[in-house]
Amino acid sequence: EKRLDPKAGALAAAELEAAQRDLATLADESRRVQWQAAAARVFGIPDPGFAVSVAPPGHRVSARNPAFAPSAQLTGSCELAAAAGEAESFQVVVIALWERLAAVDVAVSDLLPVGGQGPPLPASAVTVALVDEVQVRPRAELAPEETGWIPDPLLPPRPFDVEPGAPRSVLVTVSVPPELLPGDYQGTVTVRPKGLEAVRVGVRLHRWDFALLERRLPVVGPLDERAIRARYGYDKSIPQPCRRRLYDLLLRHGVAPIPFLGGDEAADLDELRFCLERGAGLVVLHEAAEPVPQARDANVVRAGHVAKKIADAGWGRRGALVLPLLPAGDREGARLTDFGRGLAREPPALLLVAGGDGEPPGDLVANYWRRPLGTDPPRQPHDDDVEVRLSRTARREAWELVAAISGSGLPNLALTSRLSDARLLPWLAWQHGVRALFLRNVARWGEADLGGGALIYPGAQGSPCGSLRLVALRDGVD
Repeated sequence: EKRLDPKAGALAAAELEAAQRDLATLADESRRVQWQAAAARVFGIPDPGFAVSVAPPGHRVSARNPAFAPSAQLTGSCELAAAAGEAESFQVVVIALWERLAAVDVAVSDLLPVGGQGPPLPASAVTVALVDEVQVRPRAELAPEETGWIPDPLLPPRPFDVEPGAPRSVLVTVSVPPELLPGDYQGTVTVRPKGLEAVRVGVRLHRWDFALLERRLPVVGPLDERAIRARYGYDKSIPQPCRRRLYDLLLRHGVAPIPFLGGDEAADLDELRFCLERGAGLVVLHEAAEPVPQARDANVVRAGHVAKKIADAGWGRRGALVLPLLPAGDREGARLTDFGRGLAREPPALLLVAGGDGEPPGDLVANYWRRPLGTDPPRQPHDDDVEVRLSRTARREAWELVAAISGSGLPNLALTSRLSDARLLPWLAWQHGVRALFLRNVARWGEADLGGGALIYPGAQGSPCGSLRLVALRDGVD
């Protein structure tokens, strides 16, 4: 009190620092008292040893970064709404108050139909992931507030500890199978630290009376084979179990990976079938190195043959050949037009994805024309132009994401951007009549690549981990 008296004399620098530390301690203890009082009120526990709250999947909650501190207002229940085939997520935030929490376990019950009619949504359809944090070190292109610890990786569930005054978040995802009857369902998420009474969070799900049968916005994400092999110590090719885990993780979030294809047609078809069965709307069969390859290029011929096999198997035209972006004013336009015409005749099952900085050649026969999405927001097209773009069955508009730049004003997938940006990106694409998104590498794990679009993280034993940004992108696509 003496140090805060406005009539007191000037304080020395050391005394000012001590006063600052005391105020910070007081603020921290005040915040804990607020959490404790709110937990007692929300959960009806007279003297709670910890607090629990619910947060949307688009909110970051950090134990290390004050910018992402949880709210003092606690929520003891969660309401979700989803169609069949859709997944909805929410976060359960566990806050230690005065004592360290040890071996915190989070368990989910079945979601029972309200009124008792019909089968439940089993707990096996609900997954739990532990939210981890990534340290972003200062770089010239980042503002100071964009550095520090940022919650993003999603780790496999396990008992965890929480330090006093700190939060820890888990992401709970409810996947609605097609066979679940429309209606309302309810269950609980139980949070049980070792040696303390459990706290239960109520979950209520409304299953809409329609289904998401397929994702209408193809999102294509390439994988860096060299980075994956280096991270896991694979000498030659990536083993099939690891490949399948990578594919499955991305496909569950609406991203179609570019599969690792070799020279064995039967093995390649099996690889593609795995992706198609899990909802891949577009499968890239070959990425050409030249702006315009030779018409009888062996890789192009092979891609056409595999595309026909896919179509004959009942999947339709899903196989694609991707060409590099043409720079503005490139003289390859005439050759590209000839190449596109030839490809449309033979093999007709193979989709052509071309693109460049400028407008496509007027007579180009291509299924997608992708434009690099730069640092400036694209100009909003006229409503009539959007209608034309959305109604087109040939030469659809597509965007290719360049390296994500935080603070550019354009929704992107940068780690340092808001999670809402990742969710808004598909909406922005649809607003512009864009029919596909092509991402840069989603699994490049070097320090300098953090935030450049890497949406998954390396996990133990060849098992990749998702991210909050990948969840936000999935919600935007759905």
